[in-house]
Amino acid sequence: MGMNHFGFHLPNVQAACEMLTSSGLPSPALRGSKRPYAEYRAIDPEGNWFDLSAHGYGIPG
Repeated sequence: MGMNHFGFHLPNVQAACEMLTSSGLPSPALRGSKRPYAEYRAIDPEGNWFDLSAHGYGIPG
């Protein structure tokens, strides 16, 4: 029950990844290419997983 997934569509995913790691969080993981909605998965300080995407929802192309 409730929300189980959220993500961010960003113009510069690499900058967001660098900001997260410089804040002491684990480096976001590259997701498999068959994932249509995000290139990376990251975790916040409370243990919540979220997605990061430059291409947005849909198949990259």
